Amino acid sequence: MLSSHPFKPTSTCQTTGVQCIEARSALHYHDKEQPTHWDLNVYRGCAHGCTYCFARYSHDYIGGGDFFNHIVAKTNLAPTLDKEFRKSTWLHEPVNLGGVSDSYQPVEATLKLLPPILEVFIKHSNPLLISTKSDLILRDKVLFARLSERTEVRVAASITTANDSLAQLLEPGATAPSHRFTMLRAMKEIGVKTYILLMPILPYLTDEPDQLEQIYQQAARAGVEGIIAWPLNLRGKVKPAFIQFLREKFPALVAPYTGLFHGSSASPSYTSQMLEITAELGQKYGISKIPRFAPETKTAGRQTSLF
Repeated sequence: MLSSHPFKPTSTCQTTGVQCIEARSALHYHDKEQPTHWDLNVYRGCAHGCTYCFARYSHDYIGGGDFFNHIVAKTNLAPTLDKEFRKSTWLHEPVNLGGVSDSYQPVEATLKLLPPILEVFIKHSNPLLISTKSDLILRDKVLFARLSERTEVRVAASITTANDSLAQLLEPGATAPSHRFTMLRAMKEIGVKTYILLMPILPYLTDEPDQLEQIYQQAARAGVEGIIAWPLNLRGKVKPAFIQFLREKFPALVAPYTGLFHGSSASPSYTSQMLEITAELGQKYGISKIPRFAPETKTAGRQTSLF
């Protein structure tokens, strides 16, 4: 039942400046497992304003304009998802809650679209994973705890730096990294599996070994179960936007970036160096890479594999 958080379309979109729509479907399938085949995006657009955001151009195909300021909320996802989960063809596959836009971006504090959606996951004991740059997720920690009693739940924090001041420049609308580490500890305490996405590693900004080690140190204190790390990718329109950010905030880095990025990716030697450093740090702090998502349904005091 959805009684704890009864769903009804909200009228607050008008007061928040967010465009409300009703989606035809809740779940989106893609062939590549990244990290699952199924996404559910509650929002289009994201107010976190990350300077390296690759998703900002996902608005182009709908004529959506400014990804950071034109936020679209899908107000009917809870009942729509319930119908899709009830189909005989649904195999209880893991769902990535927010593959493009952060589900817990600031407007969620007002719209409160996530609680009824989480109730649907609980009702159907469906595995879920979510990544966020916000500690607003703690508002719903009781729901995540209930779901984790039924099936596997993964919560990942996207953390590119442990420096709150630097993060404010790179991710101006997101929660400070120190608060994200606190969120991970709180989620760990209620039985949720926690991870860190150290993505992207930003050359000359966040890639010094001691900077990376600070993240692994705090990750170990928070008890996270895995970290995945990867250097910055400047594909497509992301490159000129990020270079413009450097011109405004770190002009001395424009030339080094031009030398390092001949295409969308940093040089192979740089990538290898970063992966070697993070692998050594993972070994030092006992933190593995994030394993493949293979959840189990929890019934009658034991776990029965879904696969």
